[in-house]
Amino acid sequence: MFTIEIALRSTPMPVFVHRKEAAAATELYQTVVQHLQTGERTILELTCEKVEGKRVAVVTSEILAVQMLEKSSTATNSGAGFIR
Repeated sequence: MFTIEIALRSTPMPVFVHRKEAAAATELYQTVVQHLQTGERTILELTCEKVEGKRVAVVTSEILAVQMLEKSSTATNSGAGFIR
C-alpha cells in the first residue's frame, strides 16, 4: 500500500490518499507535482483505494508539498508526515 500525502496552505493536517500499486501511486504523485509546477488554480479530485468511498477535492494552488510513502511490513512508531 502506498500513501500520497498532500500538505495544503493554512491547513495543519495533510490530506492522505492511498494506492495499492506502485505505478498508480507514482502516477498520482507526478500529477500533483505537475500541478505544483504550473501553479494553475484548478480543482484536483482524489479518491482513496484503502478507504472505500473516500473522495476529496483540493484547489491545486493551495498545495505546498507532496510526498509518496510505501507502507512497510514492519511496524514503526512514526507515521507518514513532513515534520517529526
